Amino acid sequence: MNYRELYENWKKEKESENLQPTSVNFYIDLSQHIQNLIKYEKEQEDRTVKSELIKTELQITKQLTSDLFELRFKKMLYSIINNIPISVDILANDEKIIYRDLLNSLKDFNKIRGEVLEGPESTKKEEKKILVRLLQAIPAIIGADMETYGPFKKEEITALPNENAEALIKRGIAVKVTI
Repeated sequence: MNYRELYENWKKEKESENLQPTSVNFYIDLSQHIQNLIKYEKEQEDRTVKSELIKTELQITKQLTSDLFELRFKKMLYSIINNIPISVDILANDEKIIYRDLLNSLKDFNKIRGEVLEGPESTKKEEKKILVRLLQAIPAIIGADMETYGPFKKEEITALPNENAEALIKRGIAVKVTI
């Protein structure tokens, strides 16, 4: 990882509405880059041109990193709240854990809300699934029921949790199959 790679990742994320793919070790590599900059900064003599350049690069790197974290987290939240599936293939390993935990939190929230509004028996019914035909190939997704579905090929037919199926249908990625 270097400054240019970080900047390119940040720029792609900033310019796109959708979460952009990143390497599985992205945050590990980024952390290592920041630690190297800190080390180089400490090794430099005070007030040299090189030390000032390293100090500036470290400051900008931290700002870009913070902004990138926030951008990606907000996009994950938006997708979860709006039932838009995210392919786990585009997430860094650390993000996969966050994504799973956010999905679990939303599931718990919906369960509690359902119990308050409809009574405890309302949340005990089985999650309804919808049969859909995929209009394009899609990578694996984590369903609203926390199960992994896919990857899927174009024209493949599968049963997905209601929330996920409706989101794919709404986005024109799938159509409902009626028997």
